[in-house]
Amino acid sequence: MGLLQNVIEEAGIAAVSLSSNLEASRLVRPSRAVLIKFPYGSLVGEPNNADLQGKVVLEALQVLKEVNIPGQIRELPFRWKRD
Repeated sequence: MGLLQNVIEEAGIAAVSLSSNLEASRLVRPSRAVLIKFPYGSLVGEPNNADLQGKVVLEALQVLKEVNIPGQIRELPFRWKRD
């Protein structure tokens, strides 16, 4: 996603990616990224947990608004609670 995100940014459209793999994000160096410690396939939160999913999306959008330094990765405070 990060490589595609950079192309989108070059076209003048701001973007932020969600990642659970810090090393991969550092290699790809997306324009903006949030690191979230959730499993692959569930980066916005647990299934059927709309409250948490909404919070994750809002935090990612806040990063989109605040971060102007290319390659910055901000870790979100949320943690996976399901077994």
